Amino acid sequence: FKEEKVHHIFPLKDGSASQKDFLDQLQKSTHLSSGPHEIFETLPNGSVVVLHDLELWWDRSEDGFDIIRLVLELIQKFDNKCLFIIKR
Repeated sequence: FKEEKVHHIFPLKDGSASQKDFLDQLQKSTHLSSGPHEIFETLPNGSVVVLHDLELWWDRSEDGFDIIRLVLELIQKFDNKCLFIIKR
């Protein structure tokens, strides 16, 4: 894969279930400043998104699974243009 098409999304050191934290990390990796759907619409075909330590993006709370839901939604919507790799 071309290096400029590979985007590594790392969780915060202690983990976070915050959508803002996830968006910050996504923006940092892609160098784009819009929302998650707009970022994926902007990424070129053949992009690779590597989600590191997925278990650190949720917690046991009312909204603790929101990031996982968002990731699943993004995979469902953009799997035709991006390869998603989930690492633990």
